[in-house]
Amino acid sequence: MNDLYSVSEVKLTYESNRTNKKKLKVNSSARIYELMVKNWEQIEYRESVKILLLDISNHVLGVNIVSMGGISGSMVDIRMILQGALLANASAIVAIHNHPSGGIRPSMEDDMITHRIKQTAKIMDITLLDHLIIAKDGYYSYADDGRLE
Repeated sequence: MNDLYSVSEVKLTYESNRTNKKKLKVNSSARIYELMVKNWEQIEYRESVKILLLDISNHVLGVNIVSMGGISGSMVDIRMILQGALLANASAIVAIHNHPSGGIRPSMEDDMITHRIKQTAKIMDITLLDHLIIAKDGYYSYADDGRLE
């Protein structure tokens, strides 16, 4: 009977592993692209979705890998995005995914998931600052294109 009341859980602890001097600050889509593209493994091989976690001053708290997909797509679970943001005590997030084809034009699915992330994060008082689609030689920014208002 005790097992019935035993629930699996994600444990929440706060351990800061950086000092303010070492935190990277991002203030533009170009800076985010620069930071992410040089640390993105397999950018031309398989699609991946990552979330850049930011504090209230846009200092990078970390990167959460949400999904590793295939050649033409990757599954996105909004709950996993928010779980990472909440556990990191993030005030803002930037969604980033790559297109292995090299094209950076957003698909209808990209538009729909961007809208869902924005609306769901807003409920938790977390701001979606941008959604970048990246490739080896360039990127697309929803914020720069005015599509996050």
